[in-house]
Amino acid sequence: MSGPRALRPLLWAALCAALLGLGGCGGLARGPVEPPDYYPDRTTPAETMRTFLWAWKQGDVTVLDQVLGMWLHKELSELIKKQGVEAVGDYYRKGAEDLAVLDYEWKKEGDEIHYLRIVLATKPVQRLELDFALYRFPLGWVVTGQKLVPRSIR
Repeated sequence: MSGPRALRPLLWAALCAALLGLGGCGGLARGPVEPPDYYPDRTTPAETMRTFLWAWKQGDVTVLDQVLGMWLHKELSELIKKQGVEAVGDYYRKGAEDLAVLDYEWKKEGDEIHYLRIVLATKPVQRLELDFALYRFPLGWVVTGQKLVPRSIR
């Protein structure tokens, strides 16, 4: 194959790469939280979020420690000091066996910060809407902020 038809796969790959770079939206899927292809993965905001959600579902405190940054990392460290790793893992795992993504929307703010509004569900909580901030550090992306979205703006 030669000519314009031969370029189609290359153009498609370039378009996909551009879209992934613009919104960081690749890699996140609606439905039950599934393990990322590579775990842990902090190479993009979406893969970092997939890693975070899987670590949450599994109660994987070691990976949560790697993927959380700033205030969330401090909160996790304090919780581990008070309760121990096993209890903290149980805390995250409790009620998250059927953790699912109902909807999400990415907002990019420059090359180093992305915001994610995500709607999650579990059997105990049918709808949980959160805003997350993800920040890029030299060693990869981290989840740096989390805020519950009040019902009044849903």
